[in-house]
Amino acid sequence: YYANDPLYDHTGTNDCPPIRKVVAISGVNVRSEVGLAHCINNKRLDCTSDLDCRYTLDPEAVLAPGTSCSRRCTMKNGIIYEEPSISPEELPSGDGTVPIVSLLRAREWADRLDYREVSLEKAGHREMLADKRFHRAVLEALV
Repeated sequence: YYANDPLYDHTGTNDCPPIRKVVAISGVNVRSEVGLAHCINNKRLDCTSDLDCRYTLDPEAVLAPGTSCSRRCTMKNGIIYEEPSISPEELPSGDGTVPIVSLLRAREWADRLDYREVSLEKAGHREMLADKRFHRAVLEALV
């Protein structure tokens, strides 16, 4: 259905929306999950009905040292978290639900439309809706 829509690009290479203005409002610098490490679930069970899944989180996995991921992220019990940045020169972390790389996707459109970005420090994904800074940013975008 969408493949025949001239405004839809399933390749993701030209996903700029057909609008004139975008104000991207997002929370930043909240610890956010960005990945998982899995291993084969090899624990012995008394019956096969107890086996929930072939794979499970790998509690022994560690991040490769010296990588950009190991400098920005931590790992605990197989879950990789991007941590809040300490200095303004560093890329912040996401909003506690959405990783920063996804929150910043709209930046790719900045040269094709009127684009403005509003980052709300320490504002969580859902909690942001009750944040006065969010309401102010929406009001400013509308007037």
